[in-house]
Amino acid sequence: MSLYGAVFAYSGPLGTVRGPPAFGSRFAWRLPIVDAQLEPLPSARARLLRGLTRRGTQWLVVGSLLGGLGAYLFQIVGTRALGEEAYAPIGTLWTIQFLTWSIFLQPVESFVTREVVTGRAAPSLSRTVAVRTWAWVALVAGTVAGTSWLAGERLFFGVEGLPVVAGLIALSFGAFAFVRGGLAGHERFRAYGFVSAAESLLRLALAVVVVLIVPTTRALAWTMPFGAAIAASFWFAVRRDPGEPPAGAPEGLGPSRAGRFLVLTSVANAAGQLLLAGGPLALVALAAAPSELSVFFVTITAARVPVVLALGGLLSRLLPTFGRILTARGRDAVSSLAARIAVGTVAVAALGAALGFAAGSQLIGLFFGSGFEPPPWLAAIAAGGVLIATGGMVLNQLLVAAGLEHRLPIPWIGGLLAGSLVLLIVDGTPTQRVAAGFVSGEIIALTLLLIAARRRADSTRQDRSA
Repeated sequence: MSLYGAVFAYSGPLGTVRGPPAFGSRFAWRLPIVDAQLEPLPSARARLLRGLTRRGTQWLVVGSLLGGLGAYLFQIVGTRALGEEAYAPIGTLWTIQFLTWSIFLQPVESFVTREVVTGRAAPSLSRTVAVRTWAWVALVAGTVAGTSWLAGERLFFGVEGLPVVAGLIALSFGAFAFVRGGLAGHERFRAYGFVSAAESLLRLALAVVVVLIVPTTRALAWTMPFGAAIAASFWFAVRRDPGEPPAGAPEGLGPSRAGRFLVLTSVANAAGQLLLAGGPLALVALAAAPSELSVFFVTITAARVPVVLALGGLLSRLLPTFGRILTARGRDAVSSLAARIAVGTVAVAALGAALGFAAGSQLIGLFFGSGFEPPPWLAAIAAGGVLIATGGMVLNQLLVAAGLEHRLPIPWIGGLLAGSLVLLIVDGTPTQRVAAGFVSGEIIALTLLLIAARRRADSTRQDRSA
């Protein structure tokens, strides 16, 4: 069972409610909603279930799968065409792209989505909020380009021009975040799946053409910004349909504050994504050999399938769903939902680690080449740790839907600090030290997120009783 399936897989004495079909009406996921609490609110329940089953949820899943497949095929094309040494700058650039999106730009998508779902951005973001959000995107792009230029020799092993590529990637993905946020908020998941798949597949197509004509590191790097830029332009073709009506705001949700939201979620994402995807950068700091860097990067990338699918659309699918659940049930539901998500995460992560140990090395060697094959222990840690991180991202969306984004930074910073401490005190090769810090930090972060959700529920009840 996938992590997404585990989240929507509750059945017991409290009752069950069927959620969205996965690939057709014969299949269904289950949502952890207590029937007894929703029975007095048939209109809210009907609205929730209608939103889950309409507007192409299955197309979003297909789009996410195609997007993830395109990303991995890009890696395969690049490693096969360039080899271990020449591919190292692409691996670093891809890490910067992933961190930029997941730390600074995915919050833009989440903010736009929540504003639309709650009805505070219908039919579009207010001019002030839009200007502030676009200013954030421009600031991120400039910072990425400048930082990459200052550290270009160390990051890109002497290949010139890649800091400019890094800045263009940030700018194009910023526009992409606006497009996907609007589509997710209106629950137009068919169009969402289309643009998600288009971004990855267009980049892959450009990469194939480039490696056939000019198989160089610099040429392959310049293909990376254009997939998101072209996909974002599709907004003009899909913006006419207004989509689902707003769900309304959960009780206690504060006013729209773009700057506060983006700063808080970016701080949390910075800690979480550095913990998840910063391993190659840590290996650079530990003076690891380029081949060791490439093996670690490919292993973590191969294990990041759940994260690719989550960031490819499933997290945005969850945000409107959580918003409707909390509007119907109130924010007291946060604690019980968080507990079920955490239990499902641990179970799936344990299974993923076992499968990674048994077959991960062989699969990576088969697809990426024998030079990139990791030891079984590294494949197991990568698989288990990535699944724990994905569960943490699901908890992020739950807290965002409840307007509790201020609770996110402490758990992720705590996880990052714990992982860094483990990296510093353990002995071994650079890869062993980074892997140990990674999985330890993810476990701590998930635990602290669960505590944060529980504490918030307790404080809400105390405020009401007072």
